[in-house]
Amino acid sequence: MEIVHLHNTKIPQMLDVSEVFLFYPVVRLLDLLEVRWMRILVADNQPKVRQALRVLLEHQPGLEVVGEVSDGKDLLAQVEVAYPDLVLLHWRLRGWSAVNSLSDLREVHPDLAVIVLSGHPEVEQAALAAGADAFVSKADPPELLLEAIARVKRAKNAAVASAATLTDE
Repeated sequence: MEIVHLHNTKIPQMLDVSEVFLFYPVVRLLDLLEVRWMRILVADNQPKVRQALRVLLEHQPGLEVVGEVSDGKDLLAQVEVAYPDLVLLHWRLRGWSAVNSLSDLREVHPDLAVIVLSGHPEVEQAALAAGADAFVSKADPPELLLEAIARVKRAKNAAVASAATLTDE
């Protein structure tokens, strides 16, 4: 029987996916199900910013833009419908108090990650204090946003691994 190595786990090659689920304990399965795809909701007042973010993100492997909103009244509803992994949230989104919004968003979707975007770098500390997972200035190069998304993705993977360890104990 030939063995295939996948994410540090040996899987007999002749097993199909459904057999793998029967063959391996939950802990190993969660390792196999590492978050490889990130569903992103873009929330920004400016259509050109939303468009630029969509173009940037859709050209990155493993990232999918699942929606866009331009104001606070649509944000919560879209999070409920699209259930994204990550929201790119403009700090001063029209119709939304960013300080309160992060807790409101996490009430609807507890595992939601939020990266705050702003053209005002001085709001970084306030955004992080309010519970944002990261802050990126709109003046920063796109690579910094992609790095922040990668950090959030790694954190989600670590959370999956941690949950897997807890279920095994």
